[in-house]
Amino acid sequence: MKIFESAGDEILSYWNNGDGYIGFQTTYPSVAEALRHRSGMKLLGIGVTKGYLRVFEEKLSVPKAKALVKKALLKNVKDVQKGEK
Repeated sequence: MKIFESAGDEILSYWNNGDGYIGFQTTYPSVAEALRHRSGMKLLGIGVTKGYLRVFEEKLSVPKAKALVKKALLKNVKDVQKGEK
């Protein structure tokens, strides 16, 4: 993954900051809550203008970030399917 190239989907996306940190962005409260409880995760920003938005970062490798996104999506898929937002 190139620096600042993003991956993921509208539920949870991530990108390589280029300094060993991976940025994460979600518009789903349940996904944000799961990320918030990770010990190395840091909340960077909150958006409120056009709805719910949370931006986080954690020092991770790209493969570990990819696995984290997959795990978070699988764990929160029921809430997402219900239209929770």
